[in-house]
Amino acid sequence: MIDQGELFHTPNPCRSICTVNNKGFCKGCFRSREERFHWNEFTEFQKHLVVQLCQVREKRVEAARRKKQLQEAQALAQQKAQFDLFGEAIVYEETQLNLDTENENSPQIGLL
Repeated sequence: MIDQGELFHTPNPCRSICTVNNKGFCKGCFRSREERFHWNEFTEFQKHLVVQLCQVREKRVEAARRKKQLQEAQALAQQKAQFDLFGEAIVYEETQLNLDTENENSPQIGLL
């Protein structure tokens, strides 16, 4: 009996990026060297399994990338919330510019 997966052609997942990451997987299609070199020798079922593995690898890479971005954003937020030696918040130029424009528009400026 024929496996249903053999009835459908599995396209090559190559995205023409073809650079290898630090773990030996292609950065474009997430296949290993052996999977790339022997793609034409695989059965349709094996190709389907490789594509599924590539999808799992891509999700892991994306999750790691999102985790790193979140950590960087948290570190930046923590850095902005640091206090100086006297316990006063560090004032950034952006904040100072906003305060200056607010003071110019204030009707109480002439009273001081």
